[in-house]
Amino acid sequence: MQLLGFRTVPTNEEVLPKKARDTRPGAIEQILFKVHGDVAAAERWLFLRRLELRERCLAAGLAVYICSLSARLVGYKGLMTSPQLCDYYKDLQDAAFETGVATFHRRYSTNTFPNWTLAQPFRLTCHNGEINTVKTTRNAVHAFARGLNPPLPAATS
Repeated sequence: MQLLGFRTVPTNEEVLPKKARDTRPGAIEQILFKVHGDVAAAERWLFLRRLELRERCLAAGLAVYICSLSARLVGYKGLMTSPQLCDYYKDLQDAAFETGVATFHRRYSTNTFPNWTLAQPFRLTCHNGEINTVKTTRNAVHAFARGLNPPLPAATS
């Protein structure tokens, strides 16, 4: 791989709610690489480097969070609502910024107060981690569907 450089990601701070604006990172940057050869091998190497960098930053007491380090994925994260994401990251409004697939993960914290650093680094795809079992999912569907007409059949175990 060849390091091409670093890029400060263009953002629009005005769209953030006060809590997000007050706690946002000092800088959001991307590292640009050119991959020569096997992309899968490069992806593994980058994944391991992300883990290594995370540990080095923690050991050095640096407040650094590496959202993703991937040859296949550009990751964005933030303490904001879905509509604010595209308004905040100017890249997502740029016609020259193309993608075949975009996956968005919206997490409402259930056991901690949401903050920038709790955004999860996804390399391929994601889910909210709240789907524990088929039975739990069925019960949740029935709980939310009580007002349907006709009603759903009773949940089975």
